Amino acid sequence: GKTITKEGRAAISEDPTGEDLPWKPKKLSELLEGAKIVDKGGREMSIRDVAKDKSAVALYFSAHWCPPCRGFTPKLAAWYSSDLQAKGLEVIFVSWDREEDAFKEYYAETITKEGR
Repeated sequence: GKTITKEGRAAISEDPTGEDLPWKPKKLSELLEGAKIVDKGGREMSIRDVAKDKSAVALYFSAHWCPPCRGFTPKLAAWYSSDLQAKGLEVIFVSWDREEDAFKEYYAETITKEGR
C-alpha cells in the first residue's frame, strides 16, 4: 500500500461528508455479490437471484441460542407468509449458529412450522 497522509484524523475531520476520500465505499449489493446463499431446498443462489423481482431484501440474523430470537423468529415467519412476501419482501435468514445441525434444528422448529 501507499501512505496517503500521516494526518488521517485531521483529514477526516476536515471532510465530514467523505467527499475527498481516496476510495468510495462499496454498495451492500457489491459486498454480497460473492455471498453463499442457500435456499430451503439446498440450492445455492446469488444475491441477484434472490433479489430478482423483489421490492426489498432483508437480512435477518438469528441463532438457536438467542432467547429473543427464538421468540421473534416464528412471528417474523408468520408475518412473512401472511403479508410481507406478497408485498415483495424477501428475507434472507443469516444464521449465527456455529454448528450446521443447530441451525437446521432451529430452522425446522421456527421457520418450517410456519409453512415456509
